[in-house]
Amino acid sequence: MSRTLFESFLDDVSYCQVYKHPTKFDNNRTIVKDDKFIPLLINKSSGIVSYLWFDENDIVLVLPQTKKKCELLQKVMQDFLFKYFSKYFPEVEESSWLNTPTYYLPNQKELLKEKENLTAKYNESLTALDKRIEMNNSKYSFLHKLLTATGDELVEVCIKYFKWLGFKNIIDKDKELDKDFNEEDVQIETEDKGLLLVEIKGINGTSTDAQCSQIFKNVFRRREEQQRFDVFGLYIVNNERGVEPLSRTIPPFNQQQIKDAINEKRGLCYTWQLFNLYFEIEDGIITKQEAQSMLFNKGLLDFAPKVNEVAVPHKYYKQHT
Repeated sequence: MSRTLFESFLDDVSYCQVYKHPTKFDNNRTIVKDDKFIPLLINKSSGIVSYLWFDENDIVLVLPQTKKKCELLQKVMQDFLFKYFSKYFPEVEESSWLNTPTYYLPNQKELLKEKENLTAKYNESLTALDKRIEMNNSKYSFLHKLLTATGDELVEVCIKYFKWLGFKNIIDKDKELDKDFNEEDVQIETEDKGLLLVEIKGINGTSTDAQCSQIFKNVFRRREEQQRFDVFGLYIVNNERGVEPLSRTIPPFNQQQIKDAINEKRGLCYTWQLFNLYFEIEDGIITKQEAQSMLFNKGLLDFAPKVNEVAVPHKYYKQHT
């Protein structure tokens, strides 16, 4: 750094070299070496009146008093700090005037225009994609609600799920005005399997025995009312709905509850199963017709697809060893 950096501003100081080694003072005190500390100016008495200290993130610059503060700071910034410590000023562009149209290089104007057009096209495409994402989220939001909703909202999304599954005759019993009893939430009438009664709950914990078995009382009542025996019951629960599904109790039924469901010929199911079933159907692992039939099974429902036998051994060697 040349002495002219400060000499036009200060008359009572002179330039000082950077200290490379410990320096002895008259009182025999020793300065500890610090490569981050850079003395800049000393006065006539050899005292440091300006210094710079820096680390990876900050610069501390101490300057003496002067009536020309603005000019001094500008000079320091441009001729010293930016030159030797430019990484601290990533937003400062030296000679930014070169980027103005007056000083454009050949082809620069056309290239910048092409860049501008590509940016506009990109933003337009991005906006269109955001709209598609929003529409997709709206279309399939019922799958997330299977894992978060409760009450009437959960019943509504389950009905939407049943319709997607292919059931035609679905009745929302909660919307009937002549509801005198504690009825099931949903009725699904089919041509080949019979009548399926569905009880749906969204809870913060796991189900009690009474919640699991309530649907059996409704099945018995419908059989008596309609004098038919092809009436089946299914209990669906969105258990621990405030918890991420992978951290929930799976399955959310104890062994006794599953055993009782088998004995009473009613089904148990949880919404995390339905969520995953959707993707298994979309991936062709299981068909909608197979899934429909499984909703009539008893005990804890298992939506694992049936695997056909693809090959059998015709001869064994060495006694099967």
